[in-house]
Amino acid sequence: MPLQPGIQLQVTRFCVQGYYMERKGMSLGKSSVALTLLSLSEFVTYVVASVLGDNLKGRLIYANVVSSSCLAVICIAWPFNRS
Repeated sequence: MPLQPGIQLQVTRFCVQGYYMERKGMSLGKSSVALTLLSLSEFVTYVVASVLGDNLKGRLIYANVVSSSCLAVICIAWPFNRS
């Protein structure tokens, strides 16, 4: 049974990330921590999006307008980030 395209993309992303970190000379411990944090942040994002989606039933257009506006502000402010 072949993998679905979305699942294959998720697996490929982790393989490429590990290979990239290995080429940069990062240790196995550091690369595994980075991948774990990536997965954890993705999980938190999915949970927050699900909770917001359940609470915003019927007001989805307003939620899209607000999130698009926030994304626009981030994209405009990003070049001025000096960290």
